[in-house]
Amino acid sequence: MSVIQSIIAPMESVNDQTLVVVAVPFKNNDLVKAGDSVIELETSKATFTIEAEHDGYVKYLCELDDEVQVNHVIVEIYDSPLSGNEQPSPSENGVQATNGTTPSLQVQYETPPASKETAPQMENTLFSNAARKLMQQNNLSEADFVGRDLITARDVMMVVNPAAVKEREMVVKAPPPKSKAPKIEAAPKEQENVIFQKLSADKRREIQYLESVQTAGLNSMVNTFVDCKGIFKFINPKMTVIKNSLLPIIALEVSRLLKKHEVFNAYFENGHIGFYQHVDVGIAMDIGNGLKVVRLQDTDRMTLPDIEQSLIDLSEKYMDNSLKIGDLTPITFTITDLAAEGVAFFSPLINMNNSAILGVSQIDAELQRMVLTLTFDHRITEGKTAAVFLRELKERIEAYRNEGDASVLAQGIKCRSCFKSLEEDMSGIGFVKSLAKDGTEGYLCQNCIKGF
Repeated sequence: MSVIQSIIAPMESVNDQTLVVVAVPFKNNDLVKAGDSVIELETSKATFTIEAEHDGYVKYLCELDDEVQVNHVIVEIYDSPLSGNEQPSPSENGVQATNGTTPSLQVQYETPPASKETAPQMENTLFSNAARKLMQQNNLSEADFVGRDLITARDVMMVVNPAAVKEREMVVKAPPPKSKAPKIEAAPKEQENVIFQKLSADKRREIQYLESVQTAGLNSMVNTFVDCKGIFKFINPKMTVIKNSLLPIIALEVSRLLKKHEVFNAYFENGHIGFYQHVDVGIAMDIGNGLKVVRLQDTDRMTLPDIEQSLIDLSEKYMDNSLKIGDLTPITFTITDLAAEGVAFFSPLINMNNSAILGVSQIDAELQRMVLTLTFDHRITEGKTAAVFLRELKERIEAYRNEGDASVLAQGIKCRSCFKSLEEDMSGIGFVKSLAKDGTEGYLCQNCIKGF
């Protein structure tokens, strides 16, 4: 009997050091066929399955709802059935129990047949299966452990190579890196009229990602009002499904600004700033199936219709629970829109491996204005730069405001530089109001603004 496939928990995202086992379709020692899905795992963003590559007999080194460490073996497939003594249970493979602690080794112990020489001394000694296997591999006998009550794999390795065991245990006892799952404290003591419920794996990961910036970071906020009068007269005709929402416009304009203000398309790590070389704006989405941040890949290369269609597609995947890893990571900047919830103002938290997040609030029906909030990591930049970014975003959004007004179009507005009329503009964005040195107001088309 030999292993023909070892399945390792893959690192699907740099943010995930542990994965949750959400489905175990077979029982230990079941016959599986090549192509069968033998285990389903959940990351912080999505779920995925791993298939058998060969026909064989499955052996699970984890259980349903376990948290398993990435890069550790979690399933093995054998070329022949497992014998009774080889039926597995969670082992020292890096598998973690759902409470975040490493489970104790659950092994079957047996009393070995005693020889005449060792019978008196060994009759009360128990050997774990793992210990016996190591003893065979290293040509050790029971006589090497006379006078012991229980022999484990560690006891055997202490005879074979004690220095290696001590070195490994020192590593295990070392403080875990920040990227690992947060330690889950023991359950609170029960109180009268209080019922405690353990946090879900998703929520624990959310805490981990938010704490990675908030705990170590120096976060601050800037806010601004955006005048929205008449803005949807221009935007709605450009949309096929998403009406009366500024989210597509905001995502579009944010992506353009991130190319200019690179500090907000970056993150802090160990005294360094990591600048992303691409712009993938993330949109926080929670429509009944938990909070997910979906990814608009290469947002700065998208048009307004592209962004709308991507939001529609990602929303459908969210509802069908079919989001893939590529739909969710990497995210270089996050937008969270609570306008539909009637929120007048809020303070969003920066996500892991980001330096900023933009909060979008409800449009005040009476004042026809809304609040944009930019939370930023003060280790990377400062308030003035954040204020400039937010002011430029406000101006870009408000530039859409008059272009949808028929009365303005009737005035025959032209670009003050190239004299192109507003009706001739094919950019889909419109003109921007400008102020000349002599104090006169006018308009500039997008090409002239960009110097084309």
